[in-house]
Amino acid sequence: MRTMGRDQQRAVDRDAAELAGIPTLLLMEQAATSVAKHCRQLVENTNVPIDIITGKGNNGGDGYALARLLRADGYEVRIFETCAPSDFPEVGDSAINRQAVFGLNIPVYPAEVYRAQPGLIVDCVYGTGFKCGRPLAPALVKLFSEIEQAREKYQAKVVAVDVPSGVDGNTGLVAEGAIRATHTVTFIYPKPGLLSYPGRANAGHILIEDIGIPADFVDRVYRGLVDAGPKVIDQSDVRSWCPKRADEGHKGTFGHALLCAGSRGFAGAGILSCRSALVSGCGLVTWLVPEDLYPGISTASPAALIRPRPVDTHDLILDFKEQCMIREAVLIGPGCGVNQETGLLLEQSLRHAQRVVVDADALTVLADSEDLQAELSARTVRKLEPAILTPHPGEFYRLYPEAKSFPEGRIKAARDLADRWHAVIVLKGAGTIVAIPECIQAERSTWINTTGNHGLARGGSGDVLAGLMTGLLAQQLPLTEAVCGAVYLHGLAGDLMSEAVGARAMDIANLPDYIGMAFRVNEW
Repeated sequence: MRTMGRDQQRAVDRDAAELAGIPTLLLMEQAATSVAKHCRQLVENTNVPIDIITGKGNNGGDGYALARLLRADGYEVRIFETCAPSDFPEVGDSAINRQAVFGLNIPVYPAEVYRAQPGLIVDCVYGTGFKCGRPLAPALVKLFSEIEQAREKYQAKVVAVDVPSGVDGNTGLVAEGAIRATHTVTFIYPKPGLLSYPGRANAGHILIEDIGIPADFVDRVYRGLVDAGPKVIDQSDVRSWCPKRADEGHKGTFGHALLCAGSRGFAGAGILSCRSALVSGCGLVTWLVPEDLYPGISTASPAALIRPRPVDTHDLILDFKEQCMIREAVLIGPGCGVNQETGLLLEQSLRHAQRVVVDADALTVLADSEDLQAELSARTVRKLEPAILTPHPGEFYRLYPEAKSFPEGRIKAARDLADRWHAVIVLKGAGTIVAIPECIQAERSTWINTTGNHGLARGGSGDVLAGLMTGLLAQQLPLTEAVCGAVYLHGLAGDLMSEAVGARAMDIANLPDYIGMAFRVNEW
């Protein structure tokens, strides 16, 4: 599924008016009609007032149209304006709807008189117009604080139209004092900032409505855009990505994954990644472990080929190089330790593995080595697929220190690093971001994941993801499908586990057991 940022929305609105002849006033009316439907549902069988908070732009215009529609249905409607009357435009769609409100004698008050009380509150102040980087005006912070009190003290429902005010719809960045909605009604496609934290936390329940523009027309507009914005990894995508499995296939048919994971004190990371690769559907999994670790875990995963790594450095490099060249996918990093040996193995995997996932300790080693970073870009020259880096936020900031103060949020930061290093970036966390680099011209894209829960926020979760991803890559799925599919299915496995035992009690050691259930839900 696509998303719709500011540029995409402007393009659709413009082309709908100029090419399809759909008046923008009609689009505003349709948006208000969609919001009114949800407002009616939220106040059903109650006698509470509906308070609409308006700004001076088109989002405010939606609010004035909404007030008229709800008043026509017999609801008690009040409007609270955040701007002085002289600040409102005298012409245009918003002005037309505002004038109708006064013509119908719907009560209109200055926003500063609003006080927390029971009811339904509709936020029509900014919509997509807010850009993070500027603070909210003190008067708005005070107003939004009253709205928050109404939510907390009186359990008032707060409906945001398009985007909660104070949330950047493109980035998900949030200004201090922003609206915290219980519901957000957005149009055509979700805004990226509604799916990416911290904005996601302010959006509440996201409701997607159309505004009367046919889907095929919207598709044509998107095909003409230079930047169509991020996509959402959704179930329809994942179901269509299911790898085919021949009935006459054998273990050699379904790919061979090579794992370099674990060290003394961190064997669990290797066990988790190995178990996850085994249940991914790949035919064979070889797990290379340090020689001193081998005796204790040689039977930890009976279905895997567990081998001790050579002790001699020369033999180690030759052996690992050969393994990298003949296996369909390689994973390096989980529990390996931050040391010289990890650096040597990472260098070989970047130079010779057709597909490589770089995780955990290998990312730390990579962050400290300009030579290894150069190997990432060199993979395209060697006709190898881009490496896949799977950092959590702390690892990401070590790889890309400038991102700590990045003004455009984590989506753009992941995108930039992917293009800089010619690598796939999987920026883990709530709303994981997958950035496919521009060196894959046919596939350059950014994806946002919506599966998963806070029960996955514990040690070992990333090891499970890395193993699952490597296993899918070994089965020769297209790179984007393997990476995005792994992210989605890993999160879904966490959701299924949360339903079974509760998010608080999730033991990541059992997470691989739910991967098969996630497959079944998606008809894999």
